[in-house]
Amino acid sequence: MPVLQIALIGEPRDKNSDYSGQGVGPQSSRLRPATAEQNGRANNFCRLQSNWMGRVGVVGYKLSVSLITYNQERFVRELLASVTGQECEFRWEVVVSDDASTDSTPEILREFQSRFPHLINLELRSKRVGMKKNLLDNLTRCRGEFIALCDGDDQWTDSSKLQQQVDFLESSPK
Repeated sequence: MPVLQIALIGEPRDKNSDYSGQGVGPQSSRLRPATAEQNGRANNFCRLQSNWMGRVGVVGYKLSVSLITYNQERFVRELLASVTGQECEFRWEVVVSDDASTDSTPEILREFQSRFPHLINLELRSKRVGMKKNLLDNLTRCRGEFIALCDGDDQWTDSSKLQQQVDFLESSPK
């Protein structure tokens, strides 16, 4: 069975965010495969292998951007603008799971989904399930060969970020 590779992207803008510090930081400003140590620590990702690995690339997506949110109205509009502004030469998707936010995050997500229905795959929960389950469910919906984890308070400043990072991963030995 192939090893599950998870790519980490982004830097948290709000250290007090509900999702801050989860696999992001200065060292993760480049997309890269997870190390064996990271996969070992992420027991839930390992459990996804039997359920999830068979679905990779089913419909020809090169990359899935995995985005989980909870009450991040202050940042999510700017993040989605930077994500949807990416210039990629491959098929990709943005898989968004909101964990029953009580602020205007769901409305902002709906707005972007209506503007980019071909790109954004949105799930809005009516009942809170917690970060762990929200992330795991989100990852099972991702269909790309590579997965980029992105938090609702991240910000991307380079419109060719994803293209450069996928090019790097494809040119690196497996």
